[in-house]
Amino acid sequence: MEGRAGQAIGIPSAALHSVVFGLFLASFPIGIYAFFETGLGGDIGHGYPLTHLDLFRGTGIHMAPSPVTVGDAFAALWALYAVVFVVASMGPRRGFFGALSAEISGELGDGRSSRMAGAARWFSVLVLASVVIGAVQGAFGVEIVPPGSDIDLEQFFYVTLAPAAEELGFRVALIGLPLFAMYSGRASARHLAACLWDPGRLDIVDYRRAAALIAAVSVLFGLAHVALGDAGSEGKFAQAAASGAL
Repeated sequence: MEGRAGQAIGIPSAALHSVVFGLFLASFPIGIYAFFETGLGGDIGHGYPLTHLDLFRGTGIHMAPSPVTVGDAFAALWALYAVVFVVASMGPRRGFFGALSAEISGELGDGRSSRMAGAARWFSVLVLASVVIGAVQGAFGVEIVPPGSDIDLEQFFYVTLAPAAEELGFRVALIGLPLFAMYSGRASARHLAACLWDPGRLDIVDYRRAAALIAAVSVLFGLAHVALGDAGSEGKFAQAAASGAL
C-alpha cells in the first residue's frame, strides 16, 4: 500500500522534475545561441569590451581598453555552469536519473543523495512560490519590476553573472562560512573546502541557529535586490527573499 501511495505522488513529481531538468539542459544551447547569434545587443555585440559595461561604472577601469570582451566572460561563465551542471547530475551518491527512477517507484527521496534532483525539486517549489507571491502582491497593487537596461545583451550578461555572484556572496560567504564557524569541530583549509562543497559534513545538531542564519541572509538577499534594483523595485523583496531561503 505504501508503495502504491508513494508511486501516486512519485510519478507526477518525477514528471515535473524531468521537465525542470529539461529546461535546465535546454538553457545551455539556447543561451549561447541567443548571446552570440541573434544580435541581441543591436549595435553592441559580443566583442564589446568588458570594462565598458555599466557594471564597472565608478571604478578606475570603466571604459578602459580591455582585451577581454563580454563574449569572453559569457563563455567562461557558460563553461563554469556546464561543469557544475554535469557534476550535480552525477551525484554525489546517486545520479539524477537514478534518483528519478527511485522517485517513480515510490521511494522516499534523500535530498542530499542527488544534487540535481534536489535542485529540480526546489526550483519547482520556487516557481510555485513566485507565482503565489506575484498574485498576492498584484492584488494589492505591488508590481515586481523586472531588471531594466537600455541594451538587451548587457542585461542578458548580468542575468548570467548573477548566479555566480549570488552563490559566492550570499551562500558561501554569509551562510557557508558562518555555519562552518558554528558547527565545525576542527579548523583546516581542507576541511573548510570540503564542508563548503558538502555542508552535510558539518555536525549540525541544533538546527535553530542554522535556520535563523538562513532566514537573516534571505532577508538581506531580498533587501539587496531592492537596493540594487530599479526605481519601484520594492516588489522584488518577497520573491527574492523566498528564493534565498529555498
